[in-house]
Amino acid sequence: MNKVLVLKNDSGIRPAGKPDECFYCNQKIGTPHLDDCTMLLRKARVKITFELDAFVMNHDKENIEYSLKYKDYAMEILLKQVLEQMRELDLEPEVEVKKIYDEVKRNDY
Repeated sequence: MNKVLVLKNDSGIRPAGKPDECFYCNQKIGTPHLDDCTMLLRKARVKITFELDAFVMNHDKENIEYSLKYKDYAMEILLKQVLEQMRELDLEPEVEVKKIYDEVKRNDY
């Protein structure tokens, strides 16, 4: 694992702490953060569940679920609707629908 050094402009250096060390793991500038330091980002798989009013091409539950699970265009349409609703709530998404869709595995939804 590559060690991440505490830098002079490191986010871990806080006004409440010492000016030459990480507030969270107490490592000095130029030395690596400790492995369990709060400042180190970790990759985690999260499941996000939400409900929204969506426009669908089918009218019964089984066909809607089938379309979302096996038809690319249905998921893309749904993701576009999610992004539109985010914008209406003044939540500007920083991603494109295609990028999101490419990262979704068919068996995950």
